[in-house]
Order: sequence, then C-alpha cells, then structure tokens
Amino acid sequence: GAHASVRKVELEKPKKQTGGKSQAPAAEIAELLTPEQLREKMNTLRITIQHQVDHYFGDSYPTDKWLQSQADDRGWTSLKLVSRFNRMKELTGDLGFVRECLQTSTVVEVSSCGTWVRPR
Repeated sequence: GAHASVRKVELEKPKKQTGGKSQAPAAEIAELLTPEQLREKMNTLRITIQHQVDHYFGDSYPTDKWLQSQADDRGWTSLKLVSRFNRMKELTGDLGFVRECLQTSTVVEVSSCGTWVRPR
C-alpha cells in the first residue's frame, strides 16, 4: 500500500543525496559482497591508489615538468590537486581515503596537516 511506497522513497533518498558517481555504485556493490570480499576489494583499491600516486611522484616525476611546477619551493603539491587527476577520480572521490592509502608509501610523504604530498 501507500506505506510501503513511502518507505521505499525514504530508502532511496540517501543514495541520491550523496551526489557523487563513485559513492552510489560502491554502496550497491557492497550490498552484494561478503565482508571478506569487501575487505579484499578495499585492500586492492588502497594498493591501487597508493601505486598510482607513487607513480606520479616516483619514476615519472623527474620528467613531469607540469607536476613539478605545481609544487611549492619545498616540493609540496596539493593532495586535492592530485586527487582530481582523471585516473584518481576513477578510483575514489574520497580525499581522506587517498590520504589513508598513502600512509604506508615509501615513495611519497603526506604533510602533517594532510593536505600536501611530496616525494620522499
């Protein structure tokens, strides 16, 4: 009846309010996975994000004059800028998650405030 359709609308609303394309599909995928599968997918995503940023600031950095030009005089580049690169946007829109992924990197360091990144 009417009560069921009202409840359905309430359940769908939060998904629409997130606005980001990357959030809704992740929520839908999460519903289909076991906790172990979800944990494995998240670990794979963490590694992929770290490798991607390590790539930007590792071997390709010395020849990437544009990326170098975005750094300040101490080598710090905005993590927000890096997270807006096309490949990074495909992986996640969550800046906090990117920051978390980089904590174990041996290639880059994240500033203590968490808003900047630079080669180690």
